[in-house]
Amino acid sequence: MAGPAIKLQGRNDYYGLLIVSGCLAVIAFIAYLLLDQQRDTQLTLVQTQGNSVARILSGMSPEHLIPEDSSTNVLEVLRLSVSPEYFAYASIDDKSGTPKRQATAFGMSIPPALVSIPPNEWFGQRTVQLPGQDQPLTEFYAPLLDGGVHQGFVRVALMQPGWGLSGQQIAFVATMALAVFLLVPLFYYPMRRQLNKISDVGQALEQTLADGDLRKVELEASGELATFISRVNTAIEQSAGRMRELEQEAHDAEVSKTLLTYNRERVESVLQSIPNAVMTLDEFGIPNYVNPRCSSLFGSSAEEVLDHQADSWCENTDVRAFLENFKISDRKPDYSKKIVFTSEYMPDKIMQASAYPLFHVRDRSTLTGTLIQFTDITEQHIALQNRSDFIAHIAHELKTPLNTLSLYSESLLDHGDSEEFRTEAINVISDEVERLATLINNLLRLTQLELGVMNLQRTPVKIGDLLGDTFEAITRAAARSGVKCSKKLPKRFSTLNVDKEMIRIALTNLISNAIKYSDKGDKVMLSAEDLEDRIVIRVTDTGIGISENDLQHIFDKHFRADNEATQIRSGHGLGLPLARE
Repeated sequence: MAGPAIKLQGRNDYYGLLIVSGCLAVIAFIAYLLLDQQRDTQLTLVQTQGNSVARILSGMSPEHLIPEDSSTNVLEVLRLSVSPEYFAYASIDDKSGTPKRQATAFGMSIPPALVSIPPNEWFGQRTVQLPGQDQPLTEFYAPLLDGGVHQGFVRVALMQPGWGLSGQQIAFVATMALAVFLLVPLFYYPMRRQLNKISDVGQALEQTLADGDLRKVELEASGELATFISRVNTAIEQSAGRMRELEQEAHDAEVSKTLLTYNRERVESVLQSIPNAVMTLDEFGIPNYVNPRCSSLFGSSAEEVLDHQADSWCENTDVRAFLENFKISDRKPDYSKKIVFTSEYMPDKIMQASAYPLFHVRDRSTLTGTLIQFTDITEQHIALQNRSDFIAHIAHELKTPLNTLSLYSESLLDHGDSEEFRTEAINVISDEVERLATLINNLLRLTQLELGVMNLQRTPVKIGDLLGDTFEAITRAAARSGVKCSKKLPKRFSTLNVDKEMIRIALTNLISNAIKYSDKGDKVMLSAEDLEDRIVIRVTDTGIGISENDLQHIFDKHFRADNEATQIRSGHGLGLPLARE
């Protein structure tokens, strides 16, 4: 209990000193105001008297100011008429600055006169500091005229008022100070009782804050203090309630932030794992997310793309125009629009840009941005181009035998009497029909394999016999083209459980391809090895070969090398894909 009492007593002594200091400050302030007012009044009086006297003297004739007899000195009369505490000196000077008449206060000297003053500055004043004088002077000057002719100057100097109180003012200030000191106890002791109660309230609030538990202040009081305590308690209750609300809001916000962070990271993880380049635009068409593949596509870092217009990071005019379409305004963006372009940073890729709207989570009618996806359609483009080439080539492959069939059919009608011609025509027609049947069967089998509707008929097959029969059937036709065919097969082969017809088709396509792309004198060899767990069959040739760039595409459907040696030979790009299947 001793601690709080000493603390309270110290506070009361502090308040008493504060009140006494305040009283002294009030008295000093009032004295300052009196001094300031007095000095302002005196300054005004000096200004008025100085200007008036200078103008009065300027209006007098030189005969009155400087009479021939020295019995009357106007300046001495002026010295006696002006307040002695202000008068410093008066002087009448001719145009050259020579004094004609002078009057000075005791101990004053007169500074040199003004000369060569332009007419517009004849009336004026200046501040003069005489040697040995602490108090500055204000000198008022005016022209001395005689019949409108300038004869000289009239100068009157008055001392500027200083700071100080008169005897009456000192008595007034002392009386007022006594009254203030007598009134202090009348206000201090009642205020001290109230301050004690306020101190109790403060201590109760400090204890409440120290405990960390806002609770009401329990203190008996009356009058305004009771009202104050009641308002404090009301404020405490409201603050406590608001703090509980803020704590709950902070908890909810933290949970929401955690969920948003988790969802954002999950979405970004999904977008980063997408094999395509992806970016999202805000409602102004500015990128606010890009995945690494998008940065690589345009040769710019994520920092260079995010929050920047497309002009600063995209050099492709088609892409810039495409992105400009997705600024959300009164006009709804066209999300059906797509563009195909190539990037200078990925020149071997053909890209397609497509857009998808992003809606508000709670309001599906409100657009919040756009998702832009850049898809690599190089393979699709090549496949489409190959398909087009394939269709054109198939049309040619079908047209050629059909034309041959049509030609020989018409010739048989016109020249059917010749046995030799009939034999030739029948052989040609048979070959062309077989060619058409092979092309159609390859197309059908490849389509069935791709659709998974072909049922394999596995039976035990003697691979050696199958290889020999297939090789002999194909190489009979190759002998006419001058291609040398040979085989190197083991005498004994294991029996395999395979689809004999599918193996025959694969072998036929491999051997036919080797013969087709070989010239006269080239060699084609069929060889095989019977290993412990598999049989390896090889078809080698010394034909025109294939480049390294085209080698990776030999099993693509409809693909044919783009060179003259390949294009002059018939083919439809299905043999090797069918053999692989």
